[in-house]
Parts: sequence; C-alpha cells; structure tokens
Amino acid sequence: AAFITHPEVYRVLVWWLALAALGIAFLPLTLRLFRGFHDGGYLFARVLGLLLTSWAVWLAASIGLAPFSAATISAAVALAAALNYAPASARSGVREFLRHKARIVVAEEYLFLLAFLAWAFLRSVKPEVDSIEKFMDLGFVNAVLRAEWMPPADMWLSGKPINYYYFGHVFTAFLCRLARVPSEIGFNLMIATLFALAVSLPYSIVSSLLRRVDPRGVKKAVAGGLLAASLLAAGGTLHPFIYGALLPTLKSAGL
Repeated sequence: AAFITHPEVYRVLVWWLALAALGIAFLPLTLRLFRGFHDGGYLFARVLGLLLTSWAVWLAASIGLAPFSAATISAAVALAAALNYAPASARSGVREFLRHKARIVVAEEYLFLLAFLAWAFLRSVKPEVDSIEKFMDLGFVNAVLRAEWMPPADMWLSGKPINYYYFGHVFTAFLCRLARVPSEIGFNLMIATLFALAVSLPYSIVSSLLRRVDPRGVKKAVAGGLLAASLLAAGGTLHPFIYGALLPTLKSAGL
C-alpha cells in the first residue's frame, strides 16, 4: 500500500509509458524483422526503439551535431516514429496486426507490466545505491546527464573523458530524459526494466517457437513461454538450488 500510494509512484507509470511509446514508434520495423514470430515480436519493438534512438542521439552528441538533451531525445523519437510510419504499407500493417493480435498484445503487455511493477516494488523496499558497482553506475549515469557532448567527463579522473564501456548508462540517461525522471529513481526503474525484459522476451521467443511446432497448441505455448521466462529471470545458474537443496540432500544420503 505504501508503494502504490507514494507520491512518486506516478514516475513508475511515466517510465513504462515512455518504453511503450518507443515500442509503438518502432512497431512497423519490428513487424518486418520478426515476421516469423506469432506475436510479431511486439515486445522487441521497445528494445529496438531504445537501442536505435539512444544510439542516434549518442552519435549526434559524439560528432558535435546535436547535444545530449531532452529536446534532442524527443526530436529523435518523433523523427523515428515519422520514418517508421511514413510508408502506407507500414501503417496498414500495424493496423492489421493490432486487429488480429490484440489479445496477444494485451496479454504480453500485462506480463511485462507485472514483472516491471514487481521489481520496482522490490527496489522500493531498499532503493539505496550502496553496494557492488551501483555507486559507479549511478555516477556514470549522472555524468551522461550532465554532459551535452559525448564522451562525458570521468568522475574518477578530473579533466578526462570516461574510459569505460558506458553505453548501458546512456540507455538509462536517455530514458531518464525521455520520461523526465530523476536519475536516483531512474536507476532503480532501469533495473526493473531489465528484469521485465528478462521475463517477457524469453516468453515471446519460446511461445513463438512452440506455436510454429504446433499452431493449435496455445496452452502449451503459453506454459512453455512462462517456464522459459521463469528459468531465465529467476532460475539463473541454479546456484541456490544446487547448494541450498541438492547438495545437502546428497550429503545426507552419504553421497
């Protein structure tokens, strides 16, 4: 209840809407690239949108064409959407897709949103940025947000640019600018976004593969997709299961 009624919870929804907008902007391209997917690769559209628009803005700021700013980011998203929907075939393709796949789109959006909200809630329980490399990561995100031109200044070495692979931090800063979310909140929301993608994208891949094997096996495709999502997002390397359950059982059996 404290999470839902918190005055800042609207930023969670704005972040999700920004991701959804990127996905809609790149849906025509995604439908062409993922035409073999039963769901048209719907959720991959937001990955393509984030990747290509943030790269374009980063490149523009790297060669001195346009600064890394909210105005440039908004313009890049608007331009990308205009280019994607310019052909009449693209617009008609999206309409046909939404007409025939509306239930699948809604179901996958619910899956993404549920995973996103669940991890955002978990981060809200302990939102501090105080362990492992989180301090450095937030510092690099802030360095990108403070910079107009790329590469940003290195917070560890005064007067020098970041000497690190920092494009993931550009992703986060890009979404912070697009959703108008401060970096200390956007940092945790990006973690929730990665978890939601780790749940929803494997579901899309595996359920689509199973539908190709058995077009009528809808329940099997859904079950297989959810199993894949659970194993990838929550199973990891099975380290807790092996060392917490399997190994003690074997030892107690004298093996």
